[in-house]
Amino acid sequence: MASLTYRWVILRCGVILFPDGDHGVEDVQSIADSPSDRRLDDEEYWELPVILDMLGGGIRLAQQVLSERTVGFMYSHSVTSEASASWDMMLQAHPEGITHSEDMTMRIMRYDAMIRHIYFEETTHLFNIQRLKRAQGLTAVSEVPRVGYWAVEGWDVSEA
Repeated sequence: MASLTYRWVILRCGVILFPDGDHGVEDVQSIADSPSDRRLDDEEYWELPVILDMLGGGIRLAQQVLSERTVGFMYSHSVTSEASASWDMMLQAHPEGITHSEDMTMRIMRYDAMIRHIYFEETTHLFNIQRLKRAQGLTAVSEVPRVGYWAVEGWDVSEA
């Protein structure tokens, strides 16, 4: 969860969002080069306060983008990546902003949809954390809004 925003906002869209590299994040290379798939390096980011600080920094980064860029800017820029089966289901959560290439092999996501994707991913991760806590007999202390990917019909929301 803590590396998600950095990966999207800086690694995938940073050339457009921060053409001068002025995003304020000093540790981009270690985030990009993490030996762990899509998460922070366990060797460097293990203690909870450090992880929470990175998560908070990612939230502030997304807030910075939203405060500095217009809706028109976000609508006029997109990021392209390979289409996948999981994205076919995730597309159901997005009212707009994500399309496919003509040959259906690529997904084209406007920047506004990218920000929504980050929110949906983080919300779904929180739901899964709470689901694991309940399975372990622990109490989930906050309610996760039923939005995003985990709210899509067909998403696994089973409880142990």
